[in-house]
Amino acid sequence: MRISLLGDLHSGTGMGNANREMRKSLQQFYEVRYSRKLRIVQRTLELFPLIRNCDVLVICTSTPFNYAAVIPAEILGRRIVYFMHGLASFEERLEHPEQNGAKLNAIHRYEHFILGHSDRIVCVSELFMNRIKERFPNCTEKMDYIWNVVDTERCEKIRRKGNGPVPGTVLSTGGGRKQKNINTVASALEESGGDFVLHVAGEEFSEGARIRRHRNVVWHGCLSHDDTLALMAATSVYVQNSSFETFGIALVEALFCGCSILVPENTGCLSLFRDLREEDLIRDVQDREEIGRKVRYLMTHPNNERLRKGFDKEAVTTRYQAERLKAIIEATAECR
Repeated sequence: MRISLLGDLHSGTGMGNANREMRKSLQQFYEVRYSRKLRIVQRTLELFPLIRNCDVLVICTSTPFNYAAVIPAEILGRRIVYFMHGLASFEERLEHPEQNGAKLNAIHRYEHFILGHSDRIVCVSELFMNRIKERFPNCTEKMDYIWNVVDTERCEKIRRKGNGPVPGTVLSTGGGRKQKNINTVASALEESGGDFVLHVAGEEFSEGARIRRHRNVVWHGCLSHDDTLALMAATSVYVQNSSFETFGIALVEALFCGCSILVPENTGCLSLFRDLREEDLIRDVQDREEIGRKVRYLMTHPNNERLRKGFDKEAVTTRYQAERLKAIIEATAECR
């Protein structure tokens, strides 16, 4: 069977990394062509050969460019699998609550279009799939999920090579994106009375300037993947404080790099943990007292070893994802 993969396979973002891992998984069983061009004109020129020379088109990035792919794919009778990392309308409302209706309406139209025209919709966690089923009940029957691949062995090698975590250090990734609520983490640590240093990595987005004003923040901006993992290996506690996290690749990487972790309940990868306790979880991402108190506790009662031992590493391997994708792709090929 021939697969064409359309989307971000170039960037160093979590989505780009996840898409490249998915390509590796698909290549274990199929001939895989994929988009290589970055400029819109060149991408348009390569689009039709990608669609013509495949049996299944896998779309792995949310972009209006997909309008141009879906219609010819349907005309040529190609099956369409939509790989869903997040929900743009939800993220847009969080990031820009003042946004007028025009942009949100355009995003909603796109979401209904791409979900309606896909033969199979694959989410990156069971939690995320269930949320999408609630929002799009008409698509329930064609939804499935896989887990993102995380190279835990690479993370563990970095942990073993390092000098261990620096006492009093905290890390959050995601930069100034409102969805990550890192400004709340910075305030919580300031108010907690502890002498903590919060390292922040990621793009500026809308909250970057506010976060950098905190006296306890070290702002790293965008780091390479290698540098991010090295920073994790030197950090005591990784705090993910997202309003919603569809999976949480960085969280799993931080765990296997040696961090204790503090994480909200609404995080997709938590299904893979066997021994989560109250002190590991954030119940309210806006509760500064809770976050500060639990970070203080983790500084003296690390949870890293316990949570690493209780994590289902097999579920985030390329081998496991490849088998799951194979089953989904083959069921999709037979669905018409």
